[in-house]
Amino acid sequence: MCGIAGIVDFESKFISKEKVFAMQSCLTHRGPDGSGTYFSDHIALAHRRLSIIDLNTGSAQPMTRVHEGKNITLVFNGEIYNFRKLRDRLLNRGYVFKSDGDTEVVLYSYIEFGNRAWELFEGFFALAIWDERNEELTLVRDSLGIKPLYFSQNGKNTLFASELKSILAVDEVKREMNPEAITNFFSHFYVPSPLSPVSGISQIEPGQVIQIRKESIRSSFWWELEVSPCNLCTTRTDHMEHVCSEITSSVSSSLESDVPVGLLLSGGLDSHIVLQELIKLDQGPPNAITIGFKNGAFDESGEVLRSASSMKFTSEIFMVSNLDLAKDFDSIVHSSDTLNANFAAIAEFYIFKEVHSRYKVVLTGMGVDELFAGYQTYYADILAKKIPTPIAKLAKGIPNKLANIIPNIGSRYPLSWKLSKFTEGLSYPEIRRHFIWRTIFSEDEKKRLFGNNFDLFNNHDPFYFHERHVENLKGPASILQRLQYADFRTFCIDNANLLMDAMSMSHSVESRPPLLTNKMLSLAFTLPDHLKVSGGTGKAVLRQAYKDQLPKRVVSGKKVGLVSPVGEYLRNELRNLLIESINEIDDTDLIDSHYVKQLAKQHLSGIQDHGYKLYLILVYLRWRRIFLKTT
Repeated sequence: MCGIAGIVDFESKFISKEKVFAMQSCLTHRGPDGSGTYFSDHIALAHRRLSIIDLNTGSAQPMTRVHEGKNITLVFNGEIYNFRKLRDRLLNRGYVFKSDGDTEVVLYSYIEFGNRAWELFEGFFALAIWDERNEELTLVRDSLGIKPLYFSQNGKNTLFASELKSILAVDEVKREMNPEAITNFFSHFYVPSPLSPVSGISQIEPGQVIQIRKESIRSSFWWELEVSPCNLCTTRTDHMEHVCSEITSSVSSSLESDVPVGLLLSGGLDSHIVLQELIKLDQGPPNAITIGFKNGAFDESGEVLRSASSMKFTSEIFMVSNLDLAKDFDSIVHSSDTLNANFAAIAEFYIFKEVHSRYKVVLTGMGVDELFAGYQTYYADILAKKIPTPIAKLAKGIPNKLANIIPNIGSRYPLSWKLSKFTEGLSYPEIRRHFIWRTIFSEDEKKRLFGNNFDLFNNHDPFYFHERHVENLKGPASILQRLQYADFRTFCIDNANLLMDAMSMSHSVESRPPLLTNKMLSLAFTLPDHLKVSGGTGKAVLRQAYKDQLPKRVVSGKKVGLVSPVGEYLRNELRNLLIESINEIDDTDLIDSHYVKQLAKQHLSGIQDHGYKLYLILVYLRWRRIFLKTT
């Protein structure tokens, strides 16, 4: 697990070492255990290492091997779980290894198989390979988007890095907002790939390969999901057994490590499934760790203690009580790297701050909700179809009225918010309303938010990327499967995966999602819809499969999610920072200060709850000051 960066410049033989070291320095938190650089004609590569597999210097990067008389050099961020099998395969083909880790396996796999190599890897990765034979830089990202990779192009000059801030460390990179990304952010609270919040910088998409030569740039996808039914399964029991078998295999593979591996355990079903699989592997007591919070409505430590009693395991529980949010908030935004106002960011920041001193690697339950339809939005889709069209049309004016009638009482997602979003979505076509459920600012509200700057954003459809994925899923897919896939590509990869990576790596911790693999993804999309959403809840096949292995309250519990009480924080710990930031809004901030001050006044006085909207605004303002403003 590492941080990578580099520059290729076909107009100049010599790359500025100062620029490369500046990029590398921004990634120190991703790899405190070692660093390295590689300079040659037209190319410079930089690496920061977090030692997980093969702790010796033999796996140090950049790694160069000579083939056909030319250097081939790799910088690699990730873990390849099946590298030992691939190593044996390469040994049989005559390759001689100088190390015991996965990095050399990745490099030799490229030499042997070229761009077919990526299909062989089980795990996750983002990498860059400079091939001196044809002076080509290849940038690759794993199909699940677990590891990020950004790049910026200016003529024959290309910069790439694991984080946006690393590219922005180069002075020549323009620090200008990308309007399309910003309108997406205020709708969805994150930026979908291939966009980034900065004009001229893009995300490499999941499963994408970019090959850069002096005379050309080629982009292709080495992996795409295609829906097909499972020919081996004919009954519910068959499907359950198939799913459980793959889960067991995935969890076992994810333990590949030369350092202890912990489990980040919440009170929910997903991490409990990982826990149960670890217990079944019988490799000793699981290294479960739970981070509790002082706010009772958002603390799950009590649920974990109940599970520990019934399942007979021990979890280390660490309580976070004194949050200095006013002091830490800019660090949280800086750690997020790309523009992301996920309400889990605060909790994740403090969780990995605690985990840092105990584990280098932790397993999580990430990805299950997208694969097995665990979100309430999927049930909302079903419910919406049962409401007659005339009533749905009348619902358009209800959302704002609901906010004044229904109180918000200690809920992660207040009832008034859920009802207002539901009624807002009813007036939209079936596909779009699914994405409306999760939006923060409506299109009408964004007109007021951007004010005189609205024309900058007016030509960008914030649902384009979501609906593109709905259309592009291959195979005979149902509407549910198409919506799941779009959520997987956007809400999971562009939001949750990027945030988890950013927050964990900001504290030098590798987070692994064992239930989010290519095989699990493909398997999940073979399941019929009724094995996902049933009886008003999602993940039906998982609940059925684990009902006799896990406590009933865990199996039957509703989706909770790691959500921070942002409305409460904005009225208390973050109040002064919010007011200060709003008072400093200027023309470059592109949002209307009068409208924002109105929202803040209503929220801080308790007249209305605008916590979600104001949180996005605060994150946006702090992000701009940290990343883009130079004075």
